[in-house]
Amino acid sequence: MERDRDRQSAGYWPRDLNMFTGIVEETGIVQYLQRTSAGARLVVTAREVLDDLETGDSIAVNGCCLTVIEFDKNLSFPIGLGESGGCVLHTKVDMDLLFDTNSFFCQNSFTAELSPETLEKTNLDCLQGGSLVNLERPLLPTSRLSGHFVLGHVDGTGEVVALDPAGDDNWWLEIRVPEQLQKLLVYKGSIAIDGISLTIASLDWDTLKIAVIPHTYKQTTIARLSPGSLVNLECDMLAKHVERLLSAQGEQSASLLAENQQEQG
Repeated sequence: MERDRDRQSAGYWPRDLNMFTGIVEETGIVQYLQRTSAGARLVVTAREVLDDLETGDSIAVNGCCLTVIEFDKNLSFPIGLGESGGCVLHTKVDMDLLFDTNSFFCQNSFTAELSPETLEKTNLDCLQGGSLVNLERPLLPTSRLSGHFVLGHVDGTGEVVALDPAGDDNWWLEIRVPEQLQKLLVYKGSIAIDGISLTIASLDWDTLKIAVIPHTYKQTTIARLSPGSLVNLECDMLAKHVERLLSAQGEQSASLLAENQQEQG
């Protein structure tokens, strides 16, 4: 309790009020996803997001809010310079990846536990050693809200239909959306895709299109998507509240109508 009060005085939200903005701070590298009897343990190599995180803190991984249960700041990955001035990381799963020199010189990692529900309803179940993931720390009360309010509660997964060039290093991302989420989407509305705050540029029956700017393409995992890839979707929470209220009103009206019909007949 004392530690929580200290963190709140330093500008943190209470732990049960974690929110995110959908502005990815960095991409991390999955060291491994280990199955357990209670779900799985996910270990991710990162840098910036670990600066002020502590055990028990929340972090968004591909838009899914997870709890950090462990740190390891002494990983020993061999590092060598690539031909293009890059940095080749040889992970413990024999995966060689090339990053630019500003990415991962400091080999720190965090561990999070995944529940069976998280594995079932998100794309974290598809991760393997060497996978890149979008990372974001919780919003501070003093932070600017550059994206939109994201809770880290994934509503479902969508399937990438296409990722096509749009000119001047911009891209069109097309995603097929599950039927149960389609009613929560609106033209020019916000949606979090793998934890990235994006604006819906068009809606066509069961698909949506996103215009991806060069910065977002380069700073997130979008560049690694291809047709058939699964992405985590979190619809705008205001849309979900409005839908629930309207649904409740409809259920109440239907119940009153049924009662009136019974009384009259």
